[in-house]
Amino acid sequence: MAKKKKRRSRRLPLNERHFAAIELLSDVPSRNHEDIAHILGISRMTLYRWRQREDFDKELHKVIMRKVRARHPRRKARWDLDTPAQVERFFIASGWL
Repeated sequence: MAKKKKRRSRRLPLNERHFAAIELLSDVPSRNHEDIAHILGISRMTLYRWRQREDFDKELHKVIMRKVRARHPRRKARWDLDTPAQVERFFIASGWL
């Protein structure tokens, strides 16, 4: 008997709630995931699953880098900020936290 091929579900593109979550996650100091989920009216698990999405992660990285470059236009080459934890360390080092 032939095996059935597993169909991959098609992901919908990011919507306005995803972008609202990205804005809240990119704020420094950021709120915790439970607060962000409550503000957006979603569960913490939904926010966690969104964080696992590659397109969500890329957009979050773009927003974080845009905010950092806006605050420190000359330091953009010095800091390699790939994660929110690195962004937070950057703001602590610069005296904003």
